[in-house]
Amino acid sequence: MVVGLLLPVAALAAMGWLFFNAPAEDTTTGTVLPREPQLVATDSSGNGNHGVNQGSPVLGLPGHAGTSYSFDRLGSWVQVPSHSSLNPGTDDFMFSAWVNFTVEPQPGETYDIIRKGLAYTASGEFKVEIMPRGRVKCSAKDSDGHEAWVIDGEADVADGSWHLIGCARVGRTWSVFVGPTVTSKRTELGSISNTFPLAIGSKYGQEDVPQGSVDEVKLVIAANTSSAGRLATRIKSLRSQAPTGWWRLDEVTRPNVPG
Repeated sequence: MVVGLLLPVAALAAMGWLFFNAPAEDTTTGTVLPREPQLVATDSSGNGNHGVNQGSPVLGLPGHAGTSYSFDRLGSWVQVPSHSSLNPGTDDFMFSAWVNFTVEPQPGETYDIIRKGLAYTASGEFKVEIMPRGRVKCSAKDSDGHEAWVIDGEADVADGSWHLIGCARVGRTWSVFVGPTVTSKRTELGSISNTFPLAIGSKYGQEDVPQGSVDEVKLVIAANTSSAGRLATRIKSLRSQAPTGWWRLDEVTRPNVPG
């Protein structure tokens, strides 16, 4: 089995992208296929942004819909190879996941759920993470260095129940949502684009390991969204559009591979 080698984060940043278990290209169709199908976190959007399971995520746990993954083992995450379709640029976008935690991060700790890029990635990054007291934080940075972050101050998502959490840029707002509750602030975020993989579960396997279950991860990027109506309604409309990536995490087991 080919297993990705974890490198120090500083070295990865210097490379500008991460290379673990790179997918092979099907030259007959132009689609990207994994070298080892049993390692795939399938992209159900139809756009071919399949992820590759790194480390030892636990598969087949009860999920919000179907099954879910746990990433509570250090080095476990899903690597979705970088592709231009995963970069929002200047478009409106939304990314979300269903999470179920019974243990909240301790002071000074966070749980990374979804991220693309790092804080010092020059061309931008975006991420959603769980903070102490079970609060949800959304952060982003654009290619000009403008930063935005917002924290939901009410919900504690480490209560043993399933919660839909996520982040959205709609026009000049940057929002975090937990279920139907939306918390927003005005922002001047510009283009966000980088060559890092999209990571599901932990900070590229290095740290910020979530202690719970993650399910139904989505990324939606939309060039044209309505500028009218209440913000919560506009975010709901964005969430309902066809996803760029949809990782249902319904893989049940990773079979043994001879040799």
